[in-house]
Amino acid sequence: MVCGGLGVFNIGAIKKFQCVSTYFGEVVPGEESCRRGKIAEIDGHVYMFALTEELSIDAKYKANKSRFINHSKKPNIFAKTIYSLGDFHVSFYSLQDIPPGN
Repeated sequence: MVCGGLGVFNIGAIKKFQCVSTYFGEVVPGEESCRRGKIAEIDGHVYMFALTEELSIDAKYKANKSRFINHSKKPNIFAKTIYSLGDFHVSFYSLQDIPPGN
């Protein structure tokens, strides 16, 4: 993956249902998530991923390139939340074959 001004783009081809990336950040409870979300909206950099109604992943300070994945009206990936060994993990998988540069 490479980051650009408009999001994240793949360097090589990605096959359908291939794991593209895992969202990484700090898991925070609801009240703290709301507080951080309000601050993030002011500075214009919101990297919150809602896991449940009570938990979110904040990727503002502790993160990887997946925090730059954008929303889309025509998505080519989907997110899957997994709870394993006491931790939440969110992985992105491709919905179709994706050529390089998308």
